[in-house]
Amino acid sequence: MEKDIQGYSMPAEKPSDIPHYHGDAVRIIMVAIGVLLILTTPFSGAITLPSILLTLGIVLLLVILAGLTNPHSMTIMSINALVVTIAAVAYEVMAIQAYQTEAWLMLVTREFIVFLCLLALYFSVRTIRAMMMHKVGKVRAEHEFDN
Repeated sequence: MEKDIQGYSMPAEKPSDIPHYHGDAVRIIMVAIGVLLILTTPFSGAITLPSILLTLGIVLLLVILAGLTNPHSMTIMSINALVVTIAAVAYEVMAIQAYQTEAWLMLVTREFIVFLCLLALYFSVRTIRAMMMHKVGKVRAEHEFDN
């Protein structure tokens, strides 16, 4: 373990310092989506027990997946990509369907949730690509792409 200026042990690198790993961004975005879902549920039109339970289930799934996200598991990152893809499609459909009947703020909120889902999808896929190429944690070598 490295020592800092005062001689104390410094922890190993943080996950956010790992080259080609974007799981921290995915984790933050997924938790943010969950918070938005919880905050906007009371304003989302007809509130029924099934819709509340479905929303809570989605939020719990997002938070659990965010907690499981790590630089060693391509499976979890792939599941993250799948879940946010489904969420993006579902919330875009809901936004379009409710465009004429619900408050303008709900449309903007749903579109923002779709934007966050697409951002999480982008970072998930970048990490998956790096994992498939065995690049996570590796720094680009000097002259790697020179002719």
